[in-house]
This record gives sequence, structure tokens and C-alpha cells, in this order.
Amino acid sequence: MASAQQSPNGRVPAGIDSSELQEASRAPGMIVSAIVLLIAALSIVVPHLIEVAAWVRLLGLVVGLILVGVGTVVFVQELRRQSIIRR
Repeated sequence: MASAQQSPNGRVPAGIDSSELQEASRAPGMIVSAIVLLIAALSIVVPHLIEVAAWVRLLGLVVGLILVGVGTVVFVQELRRQSIIRR
């Protein structure tokens, strides 16, 4: 993936075409999705690895499952956006 950096005046450097810019603009949604899913996994697993009260484990499970749902929605939206851009 090409890096699409802009110069200080807001112009795109010569040699970067629009397809490279579209490719570079796709990454943020996938990155957000990966981070949310990683946090979800940690919130589910960590309370079970350390000695905490049962309600903390349950809370970690609930928060983790909610974050899995959010991460999945973000991921699916990003995939749909990419398929629309490619058409």
C-alpha cells in the first residue's frame, strides 16, 4: 500500500494517483476494528487470568461481548465501503 502523504499546502505529491489514495484511505477502518476486537478479547480474558470477584469477570464478559459486536459492525462496514469503492 502506498503512503499518501500530503504536503503542507494540502496538495498530493506528484506520482501518486487516485487509486493509491483510495487504497491508503481504506486502512483506518480496519485498524479501528482490529483495536476494538483486541480490547474485547483482553476484557474477556484478563479478569479470568487474575484473581477477581465473580461480578468483575461477568462484567468483563459482558463488555467484551459488546465490543465484539461493535468491532464486527465496524469491520463489516469497512468491507462494504471497500467493495463500493472498487466498483
